[in-house]
Amino acid sequence: MKIGICDDDLGQLTLLKAQIKEVCAMRDISDISITAYSSGNELLESELVRMFDLVFLDIDMPELSGMETAQKLRERECEALIVFVTSYQEYMRDAFKVEAFDYLVKPVVIRELDNVIQRCVQKHEQRYGKLSIKTIEKENTVLSCKKIVLLQSRLHHIDIVMNDGTRHTALMRLDQIGEELRDYVQFARCHQSYIVNLDYVESILQSSFKLKKQFQYIQKEVPISRKYLSSMKERYLKYHLF
Repeated sequence: MKIGICDDDLGQLTLLKAQIKEVCAMRDISDISITAYSSGNELLESELVRMFDLVFLDIDMPELSGMETAQKLRERECEALIVFVTSYQEYMRDAFKVEAFDYLVKPVVIRELDNVIQRCVQKHEQRYGKLSIKTIEKENTVLSCKKIVLLQSRLHHIDIVMNDGTRHTALMRLDQIGEELRDYVQFARCHQSYIVNLDYVESILQSSFKLKKQFQYIQKEVPISRKYLSSMKERYLKYHLF
């Protein structure tokens, strides 16, 4: 897992890096790399900017605040989990706008950092999971869960739409695939005929999920049936807030 940390205070930057290493050692998380940046611009100019899985951002920075940096990361289609590190708790509402995963209040407590990193690792593993299907040509195919936008039931088969617009047709029932995806919290059964990946959802409307702009060429909205509406509102908010 590639981790970026950004803070204009060198002391805080060094301390947070050491704390992350301590938690990862405690949890036996060995496959990590940590890169530190002293400004938002330095982070954005890095060749690694689109490769990070997790980014810790100080909010109160000169020139470019952490919130502005996060916005620019999203504009550049950086899919990293973002955790804000701040002395000010009033930024929570703005953090939601840039799909922040969580935020920590300074001084960072190891116990709270440990909780955040464990949840980040879990979400990272879910993003990079695999789905095995049997195609309509009766071939076994393995798909990356991270790249699946939605699954749609059509009579006796399932259309699986990927983030590059390609489609795979599986000889399976939606209930069957839903069972295989049960442990991947990003997938939500929102309709008798649809399962959607919440990572690609921009917002929840009255009776549908609106996909993010860059994926609206695939399908602008995914319907939510009345049966699932209440649970989907709760599921969507919980997924993106927690």
